Amino acid sequence: MSTHAIGAARRLPVSVTELVRGAVGGIAAGMAFAGATMWFMTSIGKPADTPLLMISTLVKGDAAMMNGTASVPVGLVLHMVLSMAFGMAFAVLTARVRTNGALAVAGLAWGGVLYVLNFQFLARTAFPTFSMANQPFELVAHLVFGVLLTLALYNSGARKGDAVAAKP
Repeated sequence: MSTHAIGAARRLPVSVTELVRGAVGGIAAGMAFAGATMWFMTSIGKPADTPLLMISTLVKGDAAMMNGTASVPVGLVLHMVLSMAFGMAFAVLTARVRTNGALAVAGLAWGGVLYVLNFQFLARTAFPTFSMANQPFELVAHLVFGVLLTLALYNSGARKGDAVAAKP
């Protein structure tokens, strides 16, 4: 086996730069997501910190909301860590996407996948606290998360498959 083949086998499917962009995009999209969700809670007469308290139940247990041990700091840190991880996973999954338009569609799909995983699967099987959330709002918020995430991964120049306009 040649040295070139060994080096190629060890290469990540995505560059470190793309992973960092995915992490930063995930955090930024997660902050927007958290802000919108907190605003939504206040618009329906609930405390703004409710979403962060709910998220902390992933660590503190489902009973934490009822017994008063849910924690805003735990929820905030967990939400940002998950947002960063989801951003990095998206960067890996879309490393070979050829156009910015296809990346935007992939981001929308990624938001939908996260909604289904978090609210239709995990909430129903392991975390009943999340079934109390407003499902239509959560779906839209997750779709927007996915689209915002793509902004961090857009290329300012042409991606591999984008048409390039002729320069005068």
